[in-house]
Amino acid sequence: MSHLVLQILPLACGAAISPTLLMIAVLSLSSPVTPLRCGWAVVAGSVLALSVYTVVGLLIGSAFHHSQHKIIDEVIAFAAAALLAGLAFRQYLSLGKPAKGKSLAQRLNQTSPRAYFVAGMATMFVNITSIVLFLPAIRDISKSNAGLGSCVVALAVLFLFLQLPVVVPVGVISVLGKRAMPLLAKLHHDITTYTVQITIGVEIFFFFYFFIKGIVELTS
Repeated sequence: MSHLVLQILPLACGAAISPTLLMIAVLSLSSPVTPLRCGWAVVAGSVLALSVYTVVGLLIGSAFHHSQHKIIDEVIAFAAAALLAGLAFRQYLSLGKPAKGKSLAQRLNQTSPRAYFVAGMATMFVNITSIVLFLPAIRDISKSNAGLGSCVVALAVLFLFLQLPVVVPVGVISVLGKRAMPLLAKLHHDITTYTVQITIGVEIFFFFYFFIKGIVELTS
């Protein structure tokens, strides 16, 4: 069990770094209309979207369970590296460019829990950087011979890590109330300021991770 969890942990940690999801969670908690309900609506939407990705990943993984793992792992590693390189380059080109249209805060200002539910779901669906790390981790779990119990635990850990950007701020406010809002507001400001830089850093790090993994698979 511990071996499988440790195997997917780097990908889980990388996928958990999602500035946009965190921003939406904090924005929901700043809503003048039932902020806690809005916060948990974001969590529910995010959970639903990730559940869809989980089912798709497991179905694809089970379909290739008896295939040549080495070839598939090589393709996944190099494809993930190429996707992350492309995402990092696109993010780099956006540095310094003014945002077009209304900001996320303006679009979600004073909206209902239903709108935040949709926002949480949509953001997770298009959270490509995290999903590029999530699906290979699902692949590692689906091809593992560690046993059903170990696979379930590893999958639960992976799922939980991807939900941390929304669960942590909403959970903190649920427990501590508005006392925690100044801290979350500062966190939101810092994350908003450095969103692109943080995302590029994650993408470049895991580009090398997957590229080196692909080379190792290819030469082993």
